[in-house]
Amino acid sequence: RAFTIQGFGAVVTGTLVDGAFDVGQEVEVQPGGMRARIRGLQRHRSKVTRLEPGTRAAVNLSGIRTEDLERGMVLALPGTITPAYAVDIRLRATNLLPHPVSHDAGITFLSATSEAEGKLRLLDRDELLPGDEAWAQVVLGREIAVTRGDHFVLRTPNDTIGGGRIVAVNPKRHRRNHEPTLEALRRLLEGTPAERLLDVLIAGPRGRAALARQFDLDDATFAAAFGELEAAGLAESRGERLYASAWLASAVGRAVAEATEYLAANPLRPAAPREHVRTSARIDAADFDLVLARAVAESRLDERPAGIAPAGYEIVLSEKQRAEVDRFLAAITAGGYSPPTENLPAPGLLALLVAQERVVDTGAGVIFEAGVFREMQERVVAFAQQNGQVTLAETRDLFGNSRKYAQAFLEALDNRKVTRRTGDLRTLR
Repeated sequence: RAFTIQGFGAVVTGTLVDGAFDVGQEVEVQPGGMRARIRGLQRHRSKVTRLEPGTRAAVNLSGIRTEDLERGMVLALPGTITPAYAVDIRLRATNLLPHPVSHDAGITFLSATSEAEGKLRLLDRDELLPGDEAWAQVVLGREIAVTRGDHFVLRTPNDTIGGGRIVAVNPKRHRRNHEPTLEALRRLLEGTPAERLLDVLIAGPRGRAALARQFDLDDATFAAAFGELEAAGLAESRGERLYASAWLASAVGRAVAEATEYLAANPLRPAAPREHVRTSARIDAADFDLVLARAVAESRLDERPAGIAPAGYEIVLSEKQRAEVDRFLAAITAGGYSPPTENLPAPGLLALLVAQERVVDTGAGVIFEAGVFREMQERVVAFAQQNGQVTLAETRDLFGNSRKYAQAFLEALDNRKVTRRTGDLRTLR
């Protein structure tokens, strides 16, 4: 229940199922994540300063409004409850079930005082008969606050289907009638702590504290279970982040495949963009450095200024492309400070030459041969050091070219943070 007492504010009542509450503690209401502070505690109508598990209690909260509270919400210490939008369950149908329940049937999910509409995905059969036990996943129509091991009941509008225990909260969508998935669920329900940890880590990296809370393991038990996995070479840690070796191997394979696929589609690029590889391979930013380091250590990927490429990858130009590159480089080299601005190579070839630092694209339609640009930069820097500044007209006179070339060159120096423009003047940064 949730109600207001004049002069005291919001009060909630319920049973403390785990942990302890103290007056003055900050608490969190889920779902919703609203924060409040415990102003007062009562047990059997007597004021207390601390509540222990198993107690039917009333909690006076400050910093929260009664109208924001609903039956079925859970009061907990911050960060200990993650609202559920889906749950894996071990379901036992009642012997009195009047009709078989089919896969994807609409149901009502009840756990403690929480209630939500949802869809029942049967994982090991097409329909549920009276007395059956089944593995299933419930996709909820709204978030509720439940944890692994909580009991539940399923109903249709007219009948009770059955009940059981929650095996996992917010799991990924499973393949149906897939024996490895069903075996993993059995281990989650009945396996050792190490087996249960490994099954979760194979699905993806997790934080140490969050994983310990998920399985309700004390520090010693959790450390022993994870130590067992590390000793067997099945898992490893990087600070508080925990990884299954199988997940790391899979992530490396996905990163290699995505980099290879990108360069097959873009053969003139020297490397695949790092962020493209990461997102396409479905790897979180927090984990990508480790995955990339592993791939480099295994000589499967190279890190390059332009991004990521399969180890040893080189661009191979066709004879026609090589001829086009040679023609263009010869033309702009001969043009010196006034290179031709027509008959440029295809955009892909031009981008390759820029990435290889063989040319400098000013972005204004003027492209200098890289050696020529370096020489121009050195001369302008020396001029500005001697005179304190340089103008567009002085730059034009220095190289004997037109305003178009001088302006494009100076704007390139501005973009490279060599010079700073103030009005018509440039000074060195």
